Amino acid sequence: MYVYSKQNFLVYLYIQGDLMSAHINPYVYGPAGLMNGPNIWVGTTTTSGGAWTVDYSAAEFISAPMVVATPVLNSTNVYDRAFASLSGTPSTTGASGYAVRGANLLVLGATVRTVPDGTVIHVIAIGETSAEALMAPETE
Repeated sequence: MYVYSKQNFLVYLYIQGDLMSAHINPYVYGPAGLMNGPNIWVGTTTTSGGAWTVDYSAAEFISAPMVVATPVLNSTNVYDRAFASLSGTPSTTGASGYAVRGANLLVLGATVRTVPDGTVIHVIAIGETSAEALMAPETE
């Protein structure tokens, strides 16, 4: 049995949908101050036509988490670096967005284009979960 308190609680970390847990004492602050049950989900997805989507419903967020997406694109050209954005406000169960990269057109100058299909996007979502979810029994 786990005892929940703001100072010492069980935090669940989801990596590629697999549940891992650890007793740690993180202090995570959101717009309303200290979160009662911080939760972190980490995973990857790939693009199709520049678009990406991820499902982190296993993290059981009770409000939309903060989501950060980082594309991985090998290139030696400075103008060909990739970046990702969200296409809307993340929900409690998932997020989606687009990944683009720079392009240097001879006539038009610098612009952007979508990344190649299958580009890997690393995603991290940090949000709040309920005390009940934090005290759920460990799974292996």
